[in-house]
Amino acid sequence: MKIPLSWLNDYIKIEDTPKELSHKMTMAGTEVGHITEIGSHWDSQKVVVGEIISIQNHPNADRLRLASVNVGNKDLVQVVCGAPNILENQKIAFAHSGAILKNPSTGESQELKPAKIRGVLSNGMICSAAELGISEEHDGIIELPNEMIPGVPLIDVLGDTILETELTPNRPDCLSMIGTAQEISAITQNPVIMPSVNYAATETNISDLMTVEIENPNHCIRYTATLIKDVQIKPSPIWMQNRLEKCGVRPINNIVDITNYVMLEYGQPLHAFDRNKLKDNHIIIRESKNDETITTLDGTERKLEKGMLVIADKSNPIALAGIMGGQSTEIDNSTNTIFLESANFLGSLIRSTRTKIGLNTEASYRFERELRQEISVLALKRATELIVTICGGKAHKGIIDEYPQNVSHKNINTRISKLNSLLGTEFEQTKVWDTLKHLGFSKIDSSTNENLILSPPLWRSDIKIEEDVIEEFARIYGYDNLPVKRLSSELPSIIPDKISNIIEKIRDGLVHSGMNETISYSVSNINSLQKTQSPSDDREIIKLLNPMDSTKAWLRSNLVSNLLETLSANQRSNPNTPIKIFEIGHTFAFDKNYKFGDLPTEENSIVGAISGNVSEESLWVSHNQSFDFYHLKGILELSLSNISSNISYSSYNHFLLKHPISAKIISRNVEIGIIGELDEKISDHFNLQKDYPTFVFELNISNILKIASDSNISYNQISKFPDSKRDVSLLIDISTKSKEIEQIISQNKLVVEVFPIDKYIGEDIPKNKKSITYRIVFQSNIKTLDATEIDKIQSNIIKSLNEKLNIIERYSI
Repeated sequence: MKIPLSWLNDYIKIEDTPKELSHKMTMAGTEVGHITEIGSHWDSQKVVVGEIISIQNHPNADRLRLASVNVGNKDLVQVVCGAPNILENQKIAFAHSGAILKNPSTGESQELKPAKIRGVLSNGMICSAAELGISEEHDGIIELPNEMIPGVPLIDVLGDTILETELTPNRPDCLSMIGTAQEISAITQNPVIMPSVNYAATETNISDLMTVEIENPNHCIRYTATLIKDVQIKPSPIWMQNRLEKCGVRPINNIVDITNYVMLEYGQPLHAFDRNKLKDNHIIIRESKNDETITTLDGTERKLEKGMLVIADKSNPIALAGIMGGQSTEIDNSTNTIFLESANFLGSLIRSTRTKIGLNTEASYRFERELRQEISVLALKRATELIVTICGGKAHKGIIDEYPQNVSHKNINTRISKLNSLLGTEFEQTKVWDTLKHLGFSKIDSSTNENLILSPPLWRSDIKIEEDVIEEFARIYGYDNLPVKRLSSELPSIIPDKISNIIEKIRDGLVHSGMNETISYSVSNINSLQKTQSPSDDREIIKLLNPMDSTKAWLRSNLVSNLLETLSANQRSNPNTPIKIFEIGHTFAFDKNYKFGDLPTEENSIVGAISGNVSEESLWVSHNQSFDFYHLKGILELSLSNISSNISYSSYNHFLLKHPISAKIISRNVEIGIIGELDEKISDHFNLQKDYPTFVFELNISNILKIASDSNISYNQISKFPDSKRDVSLLIDISTKSKEIEQIISQNKLVVEVFPIDKYIGEDIPKNKKSITYRIVFQSNIKTLDATEIDKIQSNIIKSLNEKLNIIERYSI
């Protein structure tokens, strides 16, 4: 919220500099994110108060006029002006040539220079709010109060400091000037000065003229209203317009401006209806009917779902409760009687309606954060006083106050011993009370030194239990002022958790391989979950009873669905960027035969995906090459190397993967996961890019735990003798698996490594055959192997391959 210090000074005396005050507020938990100095760039000699003495038509332009302006000197200054709202004898903000102003079109500051506009010299400018940097409004000029004296520096009149607070959702009290003043009072111990409210009322009681009905007291907790007649619709006073503009609110007319002004002052949204546009004298707060419509004040016709909260007369909805009024009862120049509403609505229902219709307003922002019911009456009376004073209205006697459940806020027993125990302090009751009373707490009983029985502050809806009170004391006293003490004992040693260690090792390996970890919610879309759940998986997906989002109301039974949604979102925002992501998390599901009251099964899982152009991330790849199966295989083997060096693959037909580019991941005869290219149907469901294939893996942590050794990894001694490499091309049956060949070759103790480096099917290769070239690395720990010995070993290997798999050697080098 934007807090002009000139306005804040009406409620509390500010003695600190803006920077000092911002620091104190931030340290107490009310963060000030930005400080704006309005007028800091205004030259006191060049940007001043002016008075328009006379106005003439421009000789060469119908939409421009010539204004003679008194700027405190003997000579008048002539300027060309196109603003529609200039008048003779009007006090305005005037900038001489040489002044630095903001260009509303570019947002940049620039120097004002004399200029001929359609043949007439203009020696200055009558300024709008945008040109002065006060707000974005530049349709008309700024009007100043009539008591302003021409020639006075404008910074003395409009200069101000704006604090922009960044609030947490539990602090709606600080979405108001008085709530912010109360917070500063607690910090500085200066008293808060509340506005005095006093107005005369007519003899006619409002209850004889209007009635209100609340259908569901749980949805509308309190509804207060009054009736004001004989109002005159016109612009609000200049001082009010200036305050609203500094807070980022555009002035409209005196009635609407007063409701906005009081909302900013008290934090309570209000709404004014044109009484003469209501169909009768009875107002109903009810749920909307299915397919009911309302045209809101922004001119949009909105179709309502059943169950949205509306304000209605006998015929139709006249407002979306807590969000925006309806166009059918809006205030216009013909309005002379208003029905003024100040209510308290259920925050979750306002949030739900706002989300469904896609309409965010200052009112909904406040109601969603649960305002105190008591403020509605205070704000109503304050707005009534301003309307009577400014708009010439006459308020009817009394107010409507429908408060069916009359919510009472419980007193809180705060134990001083509990406070000292939590904070590690030795405060006495008097010190605690001296701090809390400035926050607006009321003392109900303090007859013992041990206890303080308190009533929460009027403005606060978030203080409900003893710990809340202790937190309030601690933050105002200052966390940095709490005494520092040594721990009474040493911290216990951490017992290593095997699962966590394994996950951390795999995570490190994936990150070091260039993968990025994602973290998604534990809930997902039911269609995506069903699409990524195996047909043979008979577990039941769990639906939440009270989901935050109706589209994501199911606990994830696998990690693949959320990962592919993340991949899809990243591809849309970065279409040409290679993406390598993984996620580690829990999955949840009910067993097939679960009974009511049973807990779901919970498993750890790791999934990963890569997609895109390799050349985009590598300087060594110059051609347009996509990630393939072997890229992901290499990443996976590196990531698992600290757990098991014995990784192999077995062809496997999996519903998620495109056959035959799919395999089981095996270690020590235990299946620990799957790897392969994503099936096109799955890819299409998640709207993944078609230009590049997507490769995925999934690891089962429970099975990895079975093959992980409790002891440290053992290492073989590195031979001090050189190795020898042979590349051998073999002619094999097309159905023979590479794993079988590698196992036979590796049976010789002098073979330390074997892996395929080339595959060929084509000319000179018989049908149903393929040629694969293997690189075989020979090495001894006791001597250097000569060519004769290697030839003999190689010959034995080829003989064994021929006998077992009918394999023929094509050639070797």
